Amino acid sequence: MKNISLSDIEAQEMVSFYEKELEKAQERVRTLQEMINKLKSGQTKQVIEKRGKK
Repeated sequence: MKNISLSDIEAQEMVSFYEKELEKAQERVRTLQEMINKLKSGQTKQVIEKRGKK
């Protein structure tokens, strides 16, 4: 594996980038968990029925 040298600014930009990506991933996981919970409780059927009545 090669080592690369980063300036302080580049390192901070990379940290910022990966923190934003982590936030996106965590939000996606929360959304998936909510959908799983809705499916298990039957709430999704109600949402689909309401959308179909429009």
